Amino acid sequence: MESPLMSKFLPALVFAIAFLSGSIPFGNLLGRLFGRTSRGAWIPPVLVAVLDVFKGAVAVFLMQSVGFEFLSGLAGSEVASPGLAAEWAAAFFAVTGHCFSPWLHFKGGRGVAPMFGALILLSPVAAAAGLVVFGVTMLTKRSVQLASIASVVVAGVTHMVFGRPGTYLIVGAAMLFLVLARHEKDMDALLDDREKAV
Repeated sequence: MESPLMSKFLPALVFAIAFLSGSIPFGNLLGRLFGRTSRGAWIPPVLVAVLDVFKGAVAVFLMQSVGFEFLSGLAGSEVASPGLAAEWAAAFFAVTGHCFSPWLHFKGGRGVAPMFGALILLSPVAAAAGLVVFGVTMLTKRSVQLASIASVVVAGVTHMVFGRPGTYLIVGAAMLFLVLARHEKDMDALLDDREKAV
């Protein structure tokens, strides 16, 4: 049986691991390995994407592996599915670490890859819908920015429709907002291009 101290320490430890693992700048590291100096389109880019996806998946998997008995006395009856909320919180910390990496002076990526890595375990239907939209948008519009934004929005809406209701949605909404906020400049650029086209 876990001690009360360990019960309170475990979630904090998982959140810290999620943030730190999310903050690993795989693009930067592989860029140096392959002789590149700027972050962006790396060779091989697929490897970077896969590693970034794993950031979110690993965070959720760790929280699932810990078990949620430690939350029974912390969440209270007013919180629905405390274990599920903890899993989403771990995903949020991984995405936050990716977006604000301490190894890159609290700069980083936009959080799409680790978010989808987490969704693969948390909401497979939402992840699948988002990935389909990403692929279709890339094929038709040839725009990574537009594909990323569209896939994130569709994944969020899909989970709201098909996902399990609960207070954990607050954490999910915060993660979605963070990822979209990181695309603010991209959205402005897309709107400017649309206005010029009109």
